[in-house]
Amino acid sequence: MIQDKPVGIYASALLAGANFVLGSVVSSRRMSSRKSIGCDENDPNSALTKAVRAHANHAEYTPTIIALMLFIESKAMYAPQGSVDINVLHWLRFGMIGYVLGRISITCGLMSKNSLNQVSPFRRLGAMMNYLFGILLAGGIIYVQNFSY
Repeated sequence: MIQDKPVGIYASALLAGANFVLGSVVSSRRMSSRKSIGCDENDPNSALTKAVRAHANHAEYTPTIIALMLFIESKAMYAPQGSVDINVLHWLRFGMIGYVLGRISITCGLMSKNSLNQVSPFRRLGAMMNYLFGILLAGGIIYVQNFSY
């Protein structure tokens, strides 16, 4: 049964883990560049600047999405049998997976060998997925609020 497959919990774990991985990449690049704080703001090709931007972008959006995913999953997991429209829940879970894929895309685009001054196709696609699936999940809160325990 779909209620037994909490996609949002696994997606949230991946996103939270990615935040720590990106943070460790920033720390590693800071150590190798001997910069204790900040980045090379004037160098859009700097590996440190790219890592800082990727981590900051991830940390800017992802906590809200994690909260949305966990709320949706908690409501779906404990809803009485028959009170969940499986088709809508499928769309919401599709949005969760889409958001994770969008985060991967935008991170790859930001960390690529291209300058940050150029918007790569991965970065553009990731940004579009970020907004599209973020809005879908935000709207999903309204739907799942009608689940009763």
